[in-house]
Amino acid sequence: MLDLNYQIALPYIPQRFIDEVKGIADGSNGLVSEQLLIRINMVPELTQAACTIFGAFGSATADGKLYHLRALDWESTA
Repeated sequence: MLDLNYQIALPYIPQRFIDEVKGIADGSNGLVSEQLLIRINMVPELTQAACTIFGAFGSATADGKLYHLRALDWESTA
């Protein structure tokens, strides 16, 4: 299902994301395959999950450091 979902989504995926997955796989020296990375990234599509992302740095934080939050937002079926 993950591979099929990728093929359906492929026309809508920007090339920069495809290049990033290839770069991560190439940089892992064979420890992680492109196919595994693609499948991992397709899981939220099948589970109807979405992400909330927030970031702040510089004058927006007390110490000027970068803070990043990513949360999976699961859709309730109840």
